[in-house]
Amino acid sequence: MIGESSLGLCLFKKMQVSKLASKNNNPENILVQPYLYGLFKNTGYNRLLNELGWDTLDDRRKLSRLCLFKKMQVSKLASKNNNPENILVQPYLYGLLPGTVGDRSGYVLRNASKVDNVKTRLVVSYNSFIPKTIRDWNALFIEYWHVELAENNIQNAGSIDSFKARYKREYLRSPNPLFKLDFNNGNIHHTCLRLGLSHLRAHLFSHNLIDNPVCQFCNLEPEDTDHYILRCPTYNNVRVRYLMEIANLLHPTYIASLDDEKLVNIFLYGDNELNFETNKQLILMAQAFLVDSKRFDVRLLR
Repeated sequence: MIGESSLGLCLFKKMQVSKLASKNNNPENILVQPYLYGLFKNTGYNRLLNELGWDTLDDRRKLSRLCLFKKMQVSKLASKNNNPENILVQPYLYGLLPGTVGDRSGYVLRNASKVDNVKTRLVVSYNSFIPKTIRDWNALFIEYWHVELAENNIQNAGSIDSFKARYKREYLRSPNPLFKLDFNNGNIHHTCLRLGLSHLRAHLFSHNLIDNPVCQFCNLEPEDTDHYILRCPTYNNVRVRYLMEIANLLHPTYIASLDDEKLVNIFLYGDNELNFETNKQLILMAQAFLVDSKRFDVRLLR
C-alpha cells in the first residue's frame, strides 16, 4: 500500500484535493495530473513508484542507516589517526564497529573494505542496526579483478555527501523528466499505458472491469499494449507514419534492428542509449501516435 509511508499519505491527500478541484472546476488547486487522481484502486505499487521516481520507506531508511554507518567508519578512522575534526559521531557509536577484512590481514586485498559480520543468536538481534547494516554494507561490495580497481567501490567514497550522491544515483529511483514534458492528453494517455491503466481492453480485463480482453476492432487477440502499438490493423496508417518519423530522426537500420519488446519499451520509456533531446523527440512522437490513433477518444468501458 502507498499509505505505508508519510510520503504516500501526502500524495494521497494531493490526489484527493486535485479530484475535488477538478470536480469543482478549480484548476489552480489541481496538484497532480489527472491520471493520478483517476487511478483504479489496485494500481500497481512498483509501477506507480517508478512513474513518480519515488523510493519506498524501506529504501529511504536503508540509505539513512548506511550514511550513519559511513559516518561511524569515518569517525573510527579519524580517532585512530588522531584527527578530531573528522570525528562525526560519538565514541560509543563508532566503538560498536567490528573490524574489516583489511584490518585482519597484512596483505592488500580486493575485499579489504568488507566489514566482519557480527554473530547473533536471536532474530531480533540479527535484524538490529549493526548486523543488518553490515549485511547491507557488504552487499554493496563489487569484487574487481584487480586490487587497484577496488578503490572504485562505493564504500570507499571520499565523503559522506559523495557516498550518498553515488548511492542515490546507482540504487535509488529518480524522476524521469521524459514523463513530464507537457500537460496534455498525449502525456496522460502515455502515462496510463505505462501504468497498465488505459482504455485498452486487456488493461480493463486485468482490473475485472470487463469480461473479455479481445480487441473490439480486429477481434484477433487480446488488446494489450503490444497489440495496440505493433499489430492492430486499425492503426496501420498511424503506425507507418510513426515508424517513418523514427527512421528520419535516427536511421532506417535502427528500426530494422529492434525486436518487438525493444520497440514497445522505446515507445513507452525512450532509449537509455540516446541523449535527452533525442529521447524527448521519441516520446513526443509516441504521444502524437496516441492522439492521432483516436483510440482513447472512445468511452472507457465500451
